[in-house]
Amino acid sequence: MIRVDLISKKCSMIRVDLISIKLISFQEVFVDQS
Repeated sequence: MIRVDLISKKCSMIRVDLISIKLISFQEVFVDQS
């Protein structure tokens, strides 16, 4: 149970990282276009 919990926490952290990276890259592209 503890192992599964740790794995799910890692997965959720990775998801948050990916989302933040997408947002940052999207902002950069948006700023470049304007």
